[in-house]
Amino acid sequence: FLLGCAALALLLVVLALLARLAAWNRRDVVAEAWMERHTPLYGVNVGGWLVLEKWLCGTTSLRTKCCGEVASPYSAAAAGDSEDEFSLTARLRAADELDAIDAFRSARVSSVDFEAMASAGVTAVRVPFPWWVAREPAPPGSEAWREGAGGYHVGRGIE
Repeated sequence: FLLGCAALALLLVVLALLARLAAWNRRDVVAEAWMERHTPLYGVNVGGWLVLEKWLCGTTSLRTKCCGEVASPYSAAAAGDSEDEFSLTARLRAADELDAIDAFRSARVSSVDFEAMASAGVTAVRVPFPWWVAREPAPPGSEAWREGAGGYHVGRGIE
């Protein structure tokens, strides 16, 4: 009797293991169907272009695809110890050096960079931008234009 009970217990353990193995090998047809209908996203972040965050822009220069070394606006002498775009802009404005921001934004990201991203298989690009970039267009060279009003820099980058 004991031998029969042990054999039955062993049989139940083997069947339980086989059931688990079958569950591990089962195909998830719902997930496979979803993957067939949707293209995966491969993305990058171009932060630090339109929102001048010191930790992304750095304090010296950046190497760009289109323009080589581009000086960070935080490297300007007038930038001092600015930690954010608000204080940076105030200091550069006081020293009449706002052109540092425009030069940086114009060279930081260009159509060359978007072409390189596309050729590398990038299918999504995150472009953080502040509210003042989406204001009405401003005449080139004006203060609002230097701040990116009307999306000038976005348009230039993705032309």
